[in-house]
Amino acid sequence: MNVYVDESGDMGYTNKSSRFFVLTCFCISEFENDKLEKDVKKYLSKLIRSNKKRIHYFHAYKESDKTKKDLINIINIYDYEVKYFVLEKNKYRKAYKDFILDSLSNINQKVNKITLSKYETRRSVNDELLNYSKNQNMEIKLTSQSILLQVADLFSWVIFQKIEKGNSEYFNLCKSFTKQNP
Repeated sequence: MNVYVDESGDMGYTNKSSRFFVLTCFCISEFENDKLEKDVKKYLSKLIRSNKKRIHYFHAYKESDKTKKDLINIINIYDYEVKYFVLEKNKYRKAYKDFILDSLSNINQKVNKITLSKYETRRSVNDELLNYSKNQNMEIKLTSQSILLQVADLFSWVIFQKIEKGNSEYFNLCKSFTKQNP
């Protein structure tokens, strides 16, 4: 089992901050992993050919409704599971690194590799996760460097839309979500 981890929400505690922080784990078998990656890359190549100015990776926040729905339809062909963890920030103030590590420790499947999305503006979180990962089969990458991290980003956005914004449209299109408690 390979696990790709992304987050949605922010780490702030101001009036402008999100109410929730969501950690999303996209889980897929090693067998399905390569096939899905190939199909998503093929779809991305098609989008790039039709729009040369397009960014060369998926980022759910920036994608059109059609692109998000098409991508969900491609992913739904495969056997996968999305596990997600929700931190309601006004009720619980926990170090984000601790929340992430506690959440990851609750994945009960046989995990071959965990790929974490790099927190581009949170160097201290990256440093602590890298220190922790020395004893784990874990890597940290920019989302743009991994097609399946981009899939995790999509699912993280879908869950965040449901929890933070009350928009279940995309959530209802997906086939396998499991809410976990860290």
